[in-house]
Amino acid sequence: MGSSNLGYLVIKTEDAGATWYAVYNQPGLWLNSIYFPDINTGYAVGPSGIIIKTINAGATWNTLVSGTPADLNSVFFTDVNTGYAVGYNNFIGRGTIIKTINGGATWDTLPSGTTKPLKSVLFTGSNTGYIVGYVGTILKTINAGST
Repeated sequence: MGSSNLGYLVIKTEDAGATWYAVYNQPGLWLNSIYFPDINTGYAVGPSGIIIKTINAGATWNTLVSGTPADLNSVFFTDVNTGYAVGYNNFIGRGTIIKTINGGATWDTLPSGTTKPLKSVLFTGSNTGYIVGYVGTILKTINAGST
């Protein structure tokens, strides 16, 4: 199977992984990360600032406006409204961090302070989070991304 036949694809299981079925398929590109802060609400990110969201456990998905052309590699939400996505903006040569506090309706760009691509984001609580990237890049916040 050639990669040109692949696309945004989200698959779901309801029997602990014995069987899987597609709940979202958009040919042409791919998704890099998916996160569900609760059983019904989920977010997925991909290249060129793509963010999709479900509020019904994956039955339907809607595209959100991220406000960035960056390739997004990872997404994490601390609750259903507050979330972060990270990646790399090729146009300006910078690691990218974006944040929403309203369930993805709007996203703000946070300063990353690095020219390295950012690969993964994880929060251990509502304020403390970690981002890792290329060449040993590790970022930490203790104030919900303010710094």
